[in-house]
Amino acid sequence: MNKKLYAFLMFSFLLAVTLGAQPVLISGDSPDIVVYDNVTKAPTWVTGTIVVTKNQTDVTDITVDLSPKADSPYPRNSDWVYIGTSSDSAKYIDNFEVFFNKSTSGNIIKMWGSDSGVGNNNVFRYTFPSGSAIGTTISFQYYAVFWHNSSLTSGTYQLPITFRVRNESFRKKRNPRTSPVDTQLIYIKYLVNPSATISFLSGSSGSAEVSSVVFYDVVSTVTNQFRVCVNSNFRYSLSVSSATGHGGELKHTNPNITETIPYTFTVLGSAITPGLTPYIVASMERPTGSGIREYLASITVGDVQNYTAGRYSDSISFTVTAE
Repeated sequence: MNKKLYAFLMFSFLLAVTLGAQPVLISGDSPDIVVYDNVTKAPTWVTGTIVVTKNQTDVTDITVDLSPKADSPYPRNSDWVYIGTSSDSAKYIDNFEVFFNKSTSGNIIKMWGSDSGVGNNNVFRYTFPSGSAIGTTISFQYYAVFWHNSSLTSGTYQLPITFRVRNESFRKKRNPRTSPVDTQLIYIKYLVNPSATISFLSGSSGSAEVSSVVFYDVVSTVTNQFRVCVNSNFRYSLSVSSATGHGGELKHTNPNITETIPYTFTVLGSAITPGLTPYIVASMERPTGSGIREYLASITVGDVQNYTAGRYSDSISFTVTAE
């Protein structure tokens, strides 16, 4: 019997594919939440750090910019997420920007290719030294500033911003030729605490601030009006009391004179006799759209012709508390 020999030639292929890594990497943590000064409305700053890491040997020039764009219509001002006590809604912030230094007249970080007039001072540029190893890093600080022209509703205000890095050298007056190779999302957060402040204005109109009501030479019945102005971003209470304990009567500044002159004190048309125990004028009051609510008050001194000459006074205290 003929035997047929069969030979099998077996081939083994090892297929290996190496995918190219990103040439540069960008990183950075979101800064800690900060408390916004809602009373003085002064600019409140946040500082953060961005790190760029060389990830391929042939990387040389890099450019880092920031989105969203900074130019009109100012999306960085209008894209804030508001996290309040009862409802969430988008909020517009009058002033917010990101700079390379802590100054509102400093070098703003812009979005290359979208913002107008992007110059060398609006992006981060760097050239890795020749022969620098993979893993070499370069970092820079950024400074975010937040302020508003009026009081803000209490709650948390949050804005996402994205730093983007290109493996490309920046050229002024030229749009980028490549797309970002890596991005880093950062959340800027500000906490606005409940606040309520109080001030006093003379008369029933106008804006002259006063700290006391003066009658000068009183010879007959006189009424003096003033307004209690509460500026609040949250529910509040307003109370009135007499620290001296003799609310409703004016006492002579000479302790040897025991005469007292009665007076009538009203708030929003209701007569009040201030005492050591606070009288609640408003409780759980909500602020208006402007945040300012006024309470018209008046003091009327009766006939004083039969009293000893001199200066008579009383001390009335208003207290506002955010609730």
